[in-house]
Amino acid sequence: MSKAPPALSAPELEMGFTEVLSQGATRGSDVFSPVPLPKGVTLIALDCVADSGSPMVDVVVETVATFSTDCRSGEVSYYAHELNLSTKREGQVSIEAPDTVRWTMSVQVSKPDGT
Repeated sequence: MSKAPPALSAPELEMGFTEVLSQGATRGSDVFSPVPLPKGVTLIALDCVADSGSPMVDVVVETVATFSTDCRSGEVSYYAHELNLSTKREGQVSIEAPDTVRWTMSVQVSKPDGT
């Protein structure tokens, strides 16, 4: 009898932030429409699990940053990447992952009043 894969839920919303983009459980790579990224802190949360091994997953925010993370098999890996932008802009987010990786993602920006 094979072991069931770990449950993969959406990343939690951080206090003082609002979500501008989210993606439920997905396999492989995906590209999203541009989202507004205000001046200040933006969090990109990625939860992932691999079918086997520890393949690398790239989180790309076009013209802003690229983060590489490893997603382990048998357990969910949790990552939060922080951007601190000096000016507001739009950013197209993409995830580059092999089809052997399941992931969920959330892009969160700090609320103007910090609540």
